[in-house]
Amino acid sequence: MANPLVSVIIPSWRHERFIRECMESIINQSYSPMELLVIDDASPDGTLQVAESLRAQCEERFVRTVMFSKEKGNAATSCNMGISMARGKYIYLIASDDAAEPDAIRQLVEVLESRSGHVLAVGDSAIMDDASRRTGWDAEQKSVPLDEAPFKTFGDFYGLNVPGRRRDDFGSYATLLEGNYIPNGYLMRTDALRATGGYDTTVLVEDWYMNLQLAKLGGMTYLPRILFRYRWHDGNTIKTYATEETRRKICRQIYDREKMYCREHGFLAMLRRRHPDSLRNRWHRLRRRVLNVVNHVFYLNLTKRKLSVFGREFRF
Repeated sequence: MANPLVSVIIPSWRHERFIRECMESIINQSYSPMELLVIDDASPDGTLQVAESLRAQCEERFVRTVMFSKEKGNAATSCNMGISMARGKYIYLIASDDAAEPDAIRQLVEVLESRSGHVLAVGDSAIMDDASRRTGWDAEQKSVPLDEAPFKTFGDFYGLNVPGRRRDDFGSYATLLEGNYIPNGYLMRTDALRATGGYDTTVLVEDWYMNLQLAKLGGMTYLPRILFRYRWHDGNTIKTYATEETRRKICRQIYDREKMYCREHGFLAMLRRRHPDSLRNRWHRLRRRVLNVVNHVFYLNLTKRKLSVFGREFRF
């Protein structure tokens, strides 16, 4: 039986330095047949020109190659445009600064072909820097040398590679309501993506919101092996959402949208516990502020025999 067609969508923006590596990682996939859709979000640099320089190679490799620049929007609008154009049974979504391992798509197709009730399959992600060197993360997701890193992959950081943890309930609605932990480089069923109505272009973190919608339609599978290389650099969108206030805004936005579904399906108590505006979470924030003020005024460390009063330190 012939392999199903996979539509690879690369939404791109200002990744002139990285898009060649991304596209070559798709060209070098062990899987066929594929089509390639590169949708550039009006990049001010040479991102699209670099992509176009690979057109002849792409047209020889893929059953269909589409590359164009659209009016400025955001990643979600680019993804939706790709979804509407896709002809494949499955969609493989990859940002233009990331890269896929050579056997990634083949392994993920095998998973979804064997699990008809699942809508998404993904593997672990290695972490790389601007120069495509492997790095790791510390507890605050700061890049550290790989041999010193407590977390060497995306899956390590989110506890996905601990035996028995987040395997049976991977990608369940309940666990995703607590936060997004799905690695990048996932393969999704095209009909499931279209059934959700596409990516919401108004939410701050469109992939978390989409994963919640997909979880309502079917299961998800995680393969504990590296199938993807996730680039961690100063231009990562996630880093623009690093402040506590912005994280609360993200959660508030998504939880407010999910309130009706949670009420109808028994998740309302969980949502209320997690909501940044809940009395419990407001109390914890107030408590932290008070402790910070107190520690600024008066701080005592018996181990170091140090006393601090209004910023002045005394030893005893």
